[in-house]
Amino acid sequence: MKRVVVVTPFLKAGGGPPGYSYNLWKGYSTTEAPSKYKLSFASLLFEGRHAVVGTSGSKAKGDREADGIVRRLKASRLWKVARLCKTGTRNFRWNAQIRGADLVVFQGYQETKFLDVAIGAGRKIVYMPHSPSIMADEIRMFRTAAGTECTDNEYAAYLETERSFFKAADWVVFPSPGASEEYRKAFHAELRVCKTAYIASGISPSDQAKDTPPLEEGFVVLFAGRYVSHKGYDLFCEAADLLASKEEAITFCSVGGGDAVRGANVVDLGWRDDIYTYLKAADLIAVPNRVAYYDLLPLECAYLGKPMVMTQVGGNVDQLAELPDTIPISNVSAQALATAVLQARSKIFAEGDFGAKNAEAYAKYFNAQAFWGRWDAFLQGALETVA
Repeated sequence: MKRVVVVTPFLKAGGGPPGYSYNLWKGYSTTEAPSKYKLSFASLLFEGRHAVVGTSGSKAKGDREADGIVRRLKASRLWKVARLCKTGTRNFRWNAQIRGADLVVFQGYQETKFLDVAIGAGRKIVYMPHSPSIMADEIRMFRTAAGTECTDNEYAAYLETERSFFKAADWVVFPSPGASEEYRKAFHAELRVCKTAYIASGISPSDQAKDTPPLEEGFVVLFAGRYVSHKGYDLFCEAADLLASKEEAITFCSVGGGDAVRGANVVDLGWRDDIYTYLKAADLIAVPNRVAYYDLLPLECAYLGKPMVMTQVGGNVDQLAELPDTIPISNVSAQALATAVLQARSKIFAEGDFGAKNAEAYAKYFNAQAFWGRWDAFLQGALETVA
């Protein structure tokens, strides 16, 4: 039996490569139909929800003091020896998995040490990027938001690390054509050589909702995610200002984190591990990305039967085609977002069940088993090329 190994640092419900790979693992592990190959994960499995918030890490005094204790512990010789032994054992095990595989799937940007093992062993390689734009641009955006600099040399290093995966890949997988836009601009030469596949994402809901709704009374619009320009957090804040000036009875709330300036008319709830509590309590979810990959958040909203407003950029375009109870935002601007919010509110009040068709789309297409089925079909086809 042929072997496939998926390489990502860890599996954890939520966003980014850990969340995506967690959903893939859940789909694989809960599907009864036997596969023609053995799948394994070179990853650590964690409980809870992965926080991808793009923050510089400012913390309360008590947290900083606790971190100081941890830093002193980590500086001790005993800690360093124990850490080296643990990391070395894990690397040895993962290296063996990679060498023993026929096909190696790298999920998301990472160091090249495991890629080098796969290349040295002559394995077939699949690479799937995961950030809205190339990692070098993501890092520069985070640094700018935090008031620090990403030097030209650092930018070039991130770019070349990611290019290594594109150059080595026999296949590059994207969740949709729209999600590939930023990568085709940066790595067009490499993508002309390798094969490309599109596999739409899916989720296994990590429903940890609490019973008590935590949001404000009245009609609530929620932003959930990183407070960064790519996610359109500033547009969300500006739209809140626009509607507040018109005395519309709408409350804008945000759940997440980052270094962006908070909106004066936005209730900031900070990072929350029980995101489903807040998604359930909101009347409308806003997805105002400037740059979009194929976010998992809209799929979680679909699972809950929530209506959304969403910009027509990148992978959002492909998601809009599959999520009928979602209002497209006509252009990437605060005014367009505010207009879409008012339009969605009218439909919610008029129809009552606006959002139900998104739940139907989840049940049919975006559940973890259907997601795994798409990957299974791809992997079977890819393995046919392996001698």
